[in-house]
Amino acid sequence: MEDVAAVKVILSGGVGRVFITWGRIQNIVDPSELESFILRRSQRCSMGGEPVRAEICDTLREPSSQRYFCKARVKFSQNTVPVGETYQEWRNMKDLKMESGGEIYYLGRD
Repeated sequence: MEDVAAVKVILSGGVGRVFITWGRIQNIVDPSELESFILRRSQRCSMGGEPVRAEICDTLREPSSQRYFCKARVKFSQNTVPVGETYQEWRNMKDLKMESGGEIYYLGRD
């Protein structure tokens, strides 16, 4: 999993919708916590169906043709992921923002 991740939410009809967010916040290695988190958050969005499953996209190239991809990618590129002593504080701050609905970008319907 990368620092910035795309997560596809699969709707009951089989179509997918994509979100971009921070990838190593809930768990540094295991993507299942991020998938569960995005699935819960996605239920607040109008996506044209009921969300039933979420999965991490292999790369950011997969959602790159989505309407709001560039806007979201620019937002993330304005952030620097710190290394060393300040990383955990930064990670905790991002986690709080994500829990309150920030730092998550819904890329819209196809």
